[in-house]
Amino acid sequence: MFAALAYKEGEAAGLRRMWKRLFGEPINPQKVSIDRRECFFTASVTRGTRIRWDDLFIRMGRLSREMVLPEELHIPDGCGITRFVPAALGPRVVMNTAADLLAQAGGRIPVTVVDLRGRLCGMMIPIVRSCAEVRVVTANTAVYRNACERMMEEYGASVIVCPPGSGSGRGGVVVLPFGGECPVDTAPGTICIAPEGDGPADGAVLSACGIRLGEMYGALRPNGISELLFAAALYEKCAVRGIGSLPAERLTYMGQGISQPDAADLIRRSGDK
Repeated sequence: MFAALAYKEGEAAGLRRMWKRLFGEPINPQKVSIDRRECFFTASVTRGTRIRWDDLFIRMGRLSREMVLPEELHIPDGCGITRFVPAALGPRVVMNTAADLLAQAGGRIPVTVVDLRGRLCGMMIPIVRSCAEVRVVTANTAVYRNACERMMEEYGASVIVCPPGSGSGRGGVVVLPFGGECPVDTAPGTICIAPEGDGPADGAVLSACGIRLGEMYGALRPNGISELLFAAALYEKCAVRGIGSLPAERLTYMGQGISQPDAADLIRRSGDK
């Protein structure tokens, strides 16, 4: 369960708009049902008007500690409200996107997955199915030990587990589910798959942007909240686990939009180098 602040459709006019800019408007949370078990609450305000943060804190209660808010809103100090910061869904979207692209690319491309804390061990199988060589860079080698044995038994796939900073230059694809700089040496022509706006500063970066939320959940999205932020709240706060298997909505390569077939072709050619 979570609480969100949304924007009302349309704008207030004339004196009414001036009044709302000066004094704000009432906070009236509404319950939105997701299914028989889960729900969230949303309060709506007119864009550009004063927000009664104290009232919002009181009306949302404990849910105000991690509220889903429009990204451009600044929360005043001392009001008691904090912003929900997604932690779990984004890396899964990158892994799902990488698995889809590698399956389309074919050719058994060498892949390196960077999972320093060992949080994505359960998501390796779709990648292993499509790749000739898989290397995992992690500081948590213990969590991968049993998983690697299972993947060898079930898929005949050899997964090499190594600590950060090890290994020499290697081509193919590097998957960076958590973004940041690449902690391993790579060969020229390597493609890095990373979250939007959070990949290596140098090199060829294929960014996974947004999420394909679909009509069922998309219709529930509060106005002013991005699809990825809303999806993360559903996944992390309401246990809508099906969202954890969704890929990115769109892709960019070196900052420019690229289609999924063209991205798969890029990956295929990276494996040939």
